[in-house]
Amino acid sequence: MYINDLPDFISSVADIVMYADDCALVFSAENEAALESKLVQVVKLSCHWFEHNNLKRNLTKSFLMHIRTNHLTKNLWNLMLQEESVKALTVINDVEFLGVYLIVI
Repeated sequence: MYINDLPDFISSVADIVMYADDCALVFSAENEAALESKLVQVVKLSCHWFEHNNLKRNLTKSFLMHIRTNHLTKNLWNLMLQEESVKALTVINDVEFLGVYLIVI
């Protein structure tokens, strides 16, 4: 119940998938600049929500996974993650979420 209002905080920029104490923020963009901008916005909004609820983010459990719709674009978008709010995110190529393994190949 504690995180039930989290979707209200970020619904304008991202979708959220929640189950028990796990959640995934999902968003997309048409180009690299828009994606970076949206990433910063999503991270800042979620950080604001954590602060508003007197919680700390667990950065060891916070990841960024870039899923593409076309395998040919794999190396075209190299997000720089220069903004201070997103530098701490670890970029990953595979993750287990709710018992399902997602792998970027």
